[in-house]
Amino acid sequence: MGGNLLRGKTLILPAAALLCLAAPGAFPEALPGGGDSIRESAAAPAPAAGGAREGAMTLSPASAGGSGEYHRRAIRRLRPETAAGIAEEAPDPSPPRQHHGGPDVFSPPFGEPRERVDFFLRRMEGSAAEAERIQAAMRRAAPYAHFIRQRIQERGLPPELFYLPVVESLYIINARSRSGALGLWQFMANSVGSWMRMDEWADERKDFWKSTQAALEKLELNHRATGDWLLALAAYNCGLGCLQRAVGRTGIRDFWELSRGGHLPPETRDYVPKFIATARFASSLGRRNSEVSWDPPVTWERIPLARTADLRLLAQAAGVPQEALKLGNAELHYGITPPPGRGYQLKVPAEYREQVEEALKSPDGKLMRFAIHTVAAGHTLSEIAAHYRIPLSMVQRYNPGLRPDHLKIGTKIIVPMIQDIGPFVKKPRALEEETLSFENLYTAQPGDSLWSIAGSFGISAARLARANSRDENGLLRAGEILKVP
Repeated sequence: MGGNLLRGKTLILPAAALLCLAAPGAFPEALPGGGDSIRESAAAPAPAAGGAREGAMTLSPASAGGSGEYHRRAIRRLRPETAAGIAEEAPDPSPPRQHHGGPDVFSPPFGEPRERVDFFLRRMEGSAAEAERIQAAMRRAAPYAHFIRQRIQERGLPPELFYLPVVESLYIINARSRSGALGLWQFMANSVGSWMRMDEWADERKDFWKSTQAALEKLELNHRATGDWLLALAAYNCGLGCLQRAVGRTGIRDFWELSRGGHLPPETRDYVPKFIATARFASSLGRRNSEVSWDPPVTWERIPLARTADLRLLAQAAGVPQEALKLGNAELHYGITPPPGRGYQLKVPAEYREQVEEALKSPDGKLMRFAIHTVAAGHTLSEIAAHYRIPLSMVQRYNPGLRPDHLKIGTKIIVPMIQDIGPFVKKPRALEEETLSFENLYTAQPGDSLWSIAGSFGISAARLARANSRDENGLLRAGEILKVP
């Protein structure tokens, strides 16, 4: 959308090599390596009385000694009358999938020969650095691959869409473009709509679950509006309004014709062929001497929270890898879940769900650490929050009734400790302002000014203006988002 971190790359459809002769419509699940990976996950029919289950295939290419033997042994597992009648069976109505032992297979219109697609594909194939960038992106995709592919399949969308984040973000969960787009699917702040929220606790553009749902819904909306997947992808890049204006001006409803005529932005003209080339390249990495992963897919589940938890302490209490919780909840600014009233749901790998739920239920579980700060002369609540690197609202939540504009010397303040930080020491204002970290976000309200916002955070309007790259005397509109301490 707003960002495109892959320049001159190729896209390819999700590879799922398919046999499934005895279970039409059931396909092995593709792993991040692309079309060279097969993992049987189709449910087999119930076993027949006194015999083996027809179509119950559990072999993998590795265990069967290669793709040809894999296929032959799978067919031999069928009943004789079934195997003999395979050639006479009606064609499988399920869409064809990429197969490591067969020709390239793509969804229309991604398989059409196009000179511009071939140009980008040749660049990828001819550059070791470019190939490694895509391979690294697919390794980063691994934790989210099963979830994203499953959502694409549930919606009946082209499986190639799995590779769109390779073009958008190289599957870097916190990727930020120069224009400010963020996350796997590169949403701009003004395009999150009702899908996601951004506040002092989290930026859900980095939520792989919500951002994936939002991106796929947006692509569906684009497709319904344009009736064509190439136009839908072009609209994802330049905006649906821009695309529709180009179609309205010219009457042309073909992406390639619009591109040749110069009716689309230059970036968009390259965006779609880069995507197709990337899908083709990334879905057959095994053929390109890339190691194919056989690790089991990660399945994610969500747990509604009734308490706030520091992910570090929760991981320790539950006995699960901290990295697993960080990967699943990358949208959290501080690694601390929001207050229960916000409705936040913690995402955990299914294998750890029971352990995490037990830790959350334990009344003795210490899932937050606190310090006591004593207010001294000149202290402000925003300075204290900035020092301990937490949002002001977090301090206020643990100190109900505390007023930032009426702090009294000697007042004891409870401070959540999300990092190992020493006691707060008051610095000269000028020095302190220059060392402040502007990592929180504030949405301007009607009647706000740069001076009133700066005052509430105990800093000068000039420092706030510099942190947001804007004129100190410029107009501030309600709804604008500012970076604050």
